[in-house]
Amino acid sequence: MSGIVIRVMRDGDVPDLALIFHRAVQEGAAGHYDQAQRDGWSPSVPSNAGWAARLVGFTVLVAEAGGAPVGFVAMDGAGLVDLLFVRPDRARQGIGAALLARATAAAREAGLVQMTAEASALSAGLFSKAGWRETGLRERGEGAGRVTNRLFARNLGPSPLPATGVS
Repeated sequence: MSGIVIRVMRDGDVPDLALIFHRAVQEGAAGHYDQAQRDGWSPSVPSNAGWAARLVGFTVLVAEAGGAPVGFVAMDGAGLVDLLFVRPDRARQGIGAALLARATAAAREAGLVQMTAEASALSAGLFSKAGWRETGLRERGEGAGRVTNRLFARNLGPSPLPATGVS
C-alpha cells in the first residue's frame, strides 16, 4: 500500500468519489451480484450535486495515490460506516482496510464506544478481518435488484495503553 495517503475529503473530490462508487459497484462487485442487482444499486454515475448531497453530514476520508482518490469511507457522527469503496483496479491492496482503520481511530478520538456498518457481500470479509462482529442481515432493493447485506458492529472500548516494559 505504499504511496497511499489518507486525508479528509475536499470539495473537488466529489466527482472522483461518485465515479469510484459506481465503478466499485458495477465492476468490483460483479463477482458477488448479478447485473440487475448492480443496476439497482448504482444504475449510473451519481450526479455531482446528488453525490455532494449524499455525503452531507458524514466525515469522509479519502485514500489518495499519485494525487488522485482511489478509495473512500464515509462515517456519521454516531459511528455508522455508511460507505466504503475502493476503485476496482486498486482492490485487494489494503486500501479498504486502511480506510476502515482510520475511520475506527477517528471514532475513538470522537469518544464513540461503538461503530456499526451495513456491508455488502464484497466487503463483509473486510469487516470480519478487522474485528467487527456480524449482528444480522438486512434486505435492500426491490424485485430483481434485491440484495441481502450483513450488519456489523464493533465495540471500541478504551484504546490499549502502550507497553511500558515494567512488569
